[in-house]
Amino acid sequence: KKMDRDKADGGADGQHQQSDSETNTTSSLSPSVGVCPPAPSAEEAALERDGAPEPSRSTPQLSPSKASLKEATGSPPSRTTSGTTALLTEEGGRGAPPSITKQDIDDSQLGNRGGSGRFHLKEGGRGIGVLTSGGDSQGMNAALRAIVRAALRNKTNVFGIREGYEGLILGNVVPLAWHSVAGIIQLGGTFLGTARCQEFMTREGQKKAVLTLIKKNINKLVVIGGDGSLTGAYKLRKEWNVFRDELRDEGRVTAEEHRASSGLHIIGLVGSIDNDMFGTDMTIGADTALNRIIEACDALNSTAASHKRCFVIEVMGRNCGWLALMAAIATGADYVFVPEAPPPEDWRADIGKKLKEGHAQGRRLSMIIVAEGALDSQSKPITSDEVREAAEKALGADVRITTLGHVQRGGRPCAYDRIMSSRLGHTAVETLLSAKPDSVDQMVATLGCSIVLEPLLPSVEKTRQIGTEIKNLKFKAARSMRGEGFVESTKVFHITSR
Repeated sequence: KKMDRDKADGGADGQHQQSDSETNTTSSLSPSVGVCPPAPSAEEAALERDGAPEPSRSTPQLSPSKASLKEATGSPPSRTTSGTTALLTEEGGRGAPPSITKQDIDDSQLGNRGGSGRFHLKEGGRGIGVLTSGGDSQGMNAALRAIVRAALRNKTNVFGIREGYEGLILGNVVPLAWHSVAGIIQLGGTFLGTARCQEFMTREGQKKAVLTLIKKNINKLVVIGGDGSLTGAYKLRKEWNVFRDELRDEGRVTAEEHRASSGLHIIGLVGSIDNDMFGTDMTIGADTALNRIIEACDALNSTAASHKRCFVIEVMGRNCGWLALMAAIATGADYVFVPEAPPPEDWRADIGKKLKEGHAQGRRLSMIIVAEGALDSQSKPITSDEVREAAEKALGADVRITTLGHVQRGGRPCAYDRIMSSRLGHTAVETLLSAKPDSVDQMVATLGCSIVLEPLLPSVEKTRQIGTEIKNLKFKAARSMRGEGFVESTKVFHITSR
């Protein structure tokens, strides 16, 4: 009997302890609720991990002037822009999204994945096509994800074009569903693939691209790439009706297809780690690439200080010195070479003088950052080897070159590139869906913390004009066209470096 009583008492104590434990857990998780909420279902958990659909679209509001933009944002524009500046507003969401199971991307099934509920593709409906072209950059996947889901939320078909313009020529086009882009926002590169296509530069190649778009019922196109990719998109739009008529006369499209494909709307997103496009403060991938350079330079600092050594770091930037200049400021480099701000004619003697002064004052390391497109005052290339030789002559010691190369493009995008690229992709869809037959091609850009629209062709032309100014030795004009931030950063480096 005593054993039975002890057993009963012990069971009651265990129940009290369990009850206390549950009460504590409940209070710690939800102080205002007396019962622990039920665990989410697998579908809800998957949706929570990948995020709810974006809010409903808002119509871009045109700002009449940069003065009004300053009033709206609280800060002046930080880069020279052209054309009409559009300040975008946000609206509330549409309520709870449908329950969708998250799936991993499988290339073999990418084109066969259907959505759930309201996200089914509409049979025979006109749609938005999206491609990535040229060099890849971190954040492209985030932009693609936003484009796909914003289109589907607006009940619009969306198609992924594989391998850039090459896929457009070959007809490598697949429909994309909501979960086709699940789990990619944190990945570098582009899940659609990218390529440089010489055939697209020919008239016949562009004609094949038009044929693909007509056959796939695509009348709106988002292009993510650099100035070359955006120029190609503009040419496609310009010759659209000419190619369309020729394809009808050749019998390659039917009369019905010809009538249904009366226009093509283009919008561009700038994907470039060089941050070299006129009219936008930042391009997709530039911030992540800059952080990658800074991490590498910080790692080299420790070994350089240990050996009292000088390092020459070569970074990307064939036509633009933004990465090199910003990295030089952020790492405290001794010297920097960029195309827009060439060194003095006697730069070899100048660099030797600065390095000697630093070592005489007890500095154990020296760092020189060189953009791959660095030029002297006569617009002649300055190579990393030439810089190394000048530094070795001044110091009388070995100087090492580290070329960072494509590591600057790879890896996970930083938070800024994920968020900014998502905003750009969402705005691209909103702009396309509100486009009218006479709308001009647009580039989605950043101006401070705002998303703005810039005319596509003038932005590309002015970007190329910067290269012309450099070739003609008009370096001050080139720096000015890079924007106020670039000009100010050049001054900051010279003031803060030795």
